[in-house]
Amino acid sequence: LILGGSGVGNLTISSGGTVTSSAAGGAFVGQSPGSDGRVTVTGSGSRWLMNGGAFIVGLSGSGEVTVSNGGEFSGTSLTFGSVPSGTGVVAVTGAGSKETLTGSASVASAGAGTLNVTAGGEFYALRLTNGDPAGTPIGTLNLDGGSIYIGDDFTNGGVFTFTDGLLQVAAVLL
Repeated sequence: LILGGSGVGNLTISSGGTVTSSAAGGAFVGQSPGSDGRVTVTGSGSRWLMNGGAFIVGLSGSGEVTVSNGGEFSGTSLTFGSVPSGTGVVAVTGAGSKETLTGSASVASAGAGTLNVTAGGEFYALRLTNGDPAGTPIGTLNLDGGSIYIGDDFTNGGVFTFTDGLLQVAAVLL
């Protein structure tokens, strides 16, 4: 699944709709330089179920994913800003909104990345790395009224703004 492969791509899942994607090659939002991909999962019962493969937001382009108002995303792993030209932003906001990963999340793998968990949104992952790939903090994690649950470890090398909410981590590496 590719949104914003070489141009602009948008996907909105709403009104209780479900998208199930099964791709060994993964899913890309903002794949190529200059591309722009956006995904919105909004409303109670609205879901994106990704079975297999990595989910990359901002591979070489610009990608944005918003899970809001009770929407849900579930997958294996998530990378924001995969290469230096990539920029990825993921927002989980609103009561009942959930992003659940059975593996790892990497904010600013080699490019710029931002994770916003706000206003009752919930983010679950086995591992979370907020990166600093270029020696300058370009990974940004904002927790303001939401909850982040990490099953194994959390590594922070970027900017972490904790205004309000819950951060639950099994192991912390700062």
